[in-house]
Amino acid sequence: MASWPKTVYLLTLIVLLGAHCYLIDDLEVDLEALESEPRADLDVEYQPDVWNEVDRDLLDGDTNKRVYEQEIDTDDAEMTFGEAVDPEVKFAPGLVSQACLGCICKLESQCKPIGCQMDVGSLSCGYFQIKLGYWTDCGKLGTDWKSCANDVQCSSQCVQNYMRRYASHYNCPATCEGYAREHNGGPKGCHKSSTIPYWNKLKRIPGCENM
Repeated sequence: MASWPKTVYLLTLIVLLGAHCYLIDDLEVDLEALESEPRADLDVEYQPDVWNEVDRDLLDGDTNKRVYEQEIDTDDAEMTFGEAVDPEVKFAPGLVSQACLGCICKLESQCKPIGCQMDVGSLSCGYFQIKLGYWTDCGKLGTDWKSCANDVQCSSQCVQNYMRRYASHYNCPATCEGYAREHNGGPKGCHKSSTIPYWNKLKRIPGCENM
């Protein structure tokens, strides 16, 4: 009888070890299943030539919190653009034509890396006078907002990405006017009457009359 408790102890130990092995096997199966499932919660690194989804939270929310529009002075005395757009300047390819990008660039900065200036309560920077919210919406290209804005390739890619993201979603005309007004007025800028003066001013740039 003295050996009976030892037998019970050994049997109990065997049962516990078996249960432990079963739990480990079950856990490994669960982990394999998890690894095979797509992870929607993972951050995907942005690629300039890929934009699969529109930010629904931004599109359905209050976009007025991000101000893009620039004050446009239509006074003839203020409309001095000098020479026409330099055809040697090359922009990133995309929805917006090279000629149209050149006209927008000329209107915004004389197509020069002019840095940042205060505009409608916030800074606008670089070749296309890109605001921080605009740069965020185009995918945060480059090393930072201001550096990208002052680089003609990065800033023009930002404009192209922005148009691909918003212009088609809001049924903007696939024309230079549609893109220029969208650039000036934000996600729904192509439909805002407040962006018409911007377009009228752009058309008065030498070489941009027939955009």
